[in-house]
Amino acid sequence: MESNYTVKNLASYFDCSPQTIRNYLKQIEEKKPKFVTRGKRNKYVLTENGFQHLRQLLGDKLICNNNFLLKFIICDKLKSLINKDTNYILQYTKRTRIKQKKDLTYFDQLPALLQKRYEQFAKKVLYWLKRKFLSPDTTKIIVDRLPKWEQHDKEDADIRITFYESSHPQDLNLIIKEELTNLQEIKLDKFQQNLKNTKQLKEQISNLQFNVTNKKLFLSNLEDLLNTISNERLIRKLFKLIVGANPHYQIIAEPEILIINFTKIKLPTKVSANYDQQKNKLLINFNNNCNLTCSLNAEESEKLIINFQQVPPILELISL
Repeated sequence: MESNYTVKNLASYFDCSPQTIRNYLKQIEEKKPKFVTRGKRNKYVLTENGFQHLRQLLGDKLICNNNFLLKFIICDKLKSLINKDTNYILQYTKRTRIKQKKDLTYFDQLPALLQKRYEQFAKKVLYWLKRKFLSPDTTKIIVDRLPKWEQHDKEDADIRITFYESSHPQDLNLIIKEELTNLQEIKLDKFQQNLKNTKQLKEQISNLQFNVTNKKLFLSNLEDLLNTISNERLIRKLFKLIVGANPHYQIIAEPEILIINFTKIKLPTKVSANYDQQKNKLLINFNNNCNLTCSLNAEESEKLIINFQQVPPILELISL
């Protein structure tokens, strides 16, 4: 049995990069030439044995780092919280049900091995959720996958799970991240508007003449702005804007599952900034040991990328 596969087809099926596929196909060509040949338009022709061999070679190289699938599997496996002995109800918002149904189709097309990895990830996260947030007094759980265009969600939470005890809700905000030092990406115009909405900054922003069309000038002006601020209350407000407004937990799926606790972070009272023109990065240092970098997305220059220089020791890291 033979099938024609493009690199793009295979990368999509195995949910990994095209370059990874090319590397392994080249390896198969060299070591097991009977398994693969080049077809028309340079498409690969794999025997059934060749396809299975590629799957075996990928093996542990398959990782679960697809953001929307990580959100899907967490929300999907929350259904396992309900059984005949539970005294609470579980509800999904309408937009969550629509999104889950769409993502289920994509998930079902993944290789079984990769599906299993996503399910193992969700199982561990679910164990943490049950142990930390569920109680005998829980009466209802509402699950909401938040769209990124929600303006009031300044921290860009991915999932909000609301636990009710009687009529008293407790929100749990979850953000899925690819790397430990990732914080958030925010559109420049949105970031500027948030600054303008801060009463204490209106005059200073006007004087600095923020201009999102000149990206380097934007970072330089932001440096000047931050270095002029000494008001402690304003510094705390800016910190929340840059790091995330609402208390939340960040989840890293690979190479090991880590949860970062942002719910009890100490707020700073001082800030300093330094713009590195050569690297086109703005370094922001808060006196609560949160040192950040701000840079512009190379592909989408309208976005400001905010990361930790290194993970601050004040944050609680939970390994699952």
